[in-house]
Amino acid sequence: MPQHHSTLRPTTKTSFPHEGVLVALPIPTDARGRVMKRALAAHLAWLCAGGIHGVLAVGSTGEFVRFTVEGRKAILELVAELAAPLPNLAIISDIRPRVVAELGCFARRLKFPLTRMNRHYQWAGILYVLATTALGVVDTKAIDRHALVARHNIVLTKLDPENPLQVGNGEFAFTADVTGLQTFAEAYEKTIPLGTLSQWGWHTSPNPHGWSIDRFHFQEFTDLLGRKVGYADVPGDQRTAETNWLRANPHRLHLGRIGFQLTKADGSPVTTNDLTDIAQTLNLWDGILVSHFKFEGQPVDVETICHPTRDLLAVRVVSPLLHEGRLGVRLQFPYGTGDTSTADWTKPDAHETSLSQDLPRGATFVRKLDSDSYFVAAGWTAGATLAEVAKQIGRAHV
Repeated sequence: MPQHHSTLRPTTKTSFPHEGVLVALPIPTDARGRVMKRALAAHLAWLCAGGIHGVLAVGSTGEFVRFTVEGRKAILELVAELAAPLPNLAIISDIRPRVVAELGCFARRLKFPLTRMNRHYQWAGILYVLATTALGVVDTKAIDRHALVARHNIVLTKLDPENPLQVGNGEFAFTADVTGLQTFAEAYEKTIPLGTLSQWGWHTSPNPHGWSIDRFHFQEFTDLLGRKVGYADVPGDQRTAETNWLRANPHRLHLGRIGFQLTKADGSPVTTNDLTDIAQTLNLWDGILVSHFKFEGQPVDVETICHPTRDLLAVRVVSPLLHEGRLGVRLQFPYGTGDTSTADWTKPDAHETSLSQDLPRGATFVRKLDSDSYFVAAGWTAGATLAEVAKQIGRAHV
């Protein structure tokens, strides 16, 4: 039963109360969506007996989207009849300005008197943002949806291990650093690891003991009804080899790291500090990651994009470093792990990668990890070559 929270009482005055108990009114309907007038009247009587000070009709409960415009009009008229003498606030919210204006004009025809509230003139019983909108003076200019989305494009001007950007399609995703690839993945290992992941890419570590959740000893707890309910509990977090394996398997698998192989003029190792003029933008409208940086004074421009429906990544690279042989693309494959990194780079002998290159501009990698396997296909433009530089590591150069 509603409780009194002020000294106001239901009144026949035309002004809507500025305080008190104002109830968002649910509209009861039958299985065919028709308003149940008797049930609505009974509910209103119960609310009034509880001492409410006003009702909000067709809104604030999220139900108004289920009714047509004509249906909302009928409900407003019905509530005004049944709720009298309680003041009514009719919600005319809608994403369509013309509908807002139509509902507002309809409410005015119900002869709801004017009142002043919170320094804005309103019709008693009508909630609107601008009086001109409710009166039907609406802006019919179409929304520039491209501009609306583009103003939220994400821009990076430095390497930020806590904010890597990503392209994907909901089933497949590729997380990149400021180079547009996964060139400096080690810098992200303790924050947000860079990965190439898919919904189907899982790995299960060897299980020589035959552990299974179906045979795990569940700790029993008593619920509120007195029933014994089993729970996979580890008292005191005293983990065993069995619990560790069950917690970690199966786990998502990093399908392969794709990064640049940058070579300094003096042959010394490349670090993140060697990059200058960093400018990276995630174009939200097109889903393209556009990256620019300079390496030893030479520009590198990269576009990274994911196919909308396939597990396919495309990369376009423009730089004079390509023809100098100082910029290549490196592909590495890891072993699986239950850690958040989804990749274990310390076990090159625990998995296999078989390379098949039947075409001059493409190659297929057959991956095998314990009882799991998958395939990776790579393609490139004319003039590039592929070479295996180390176990589980391939590199393509122009």
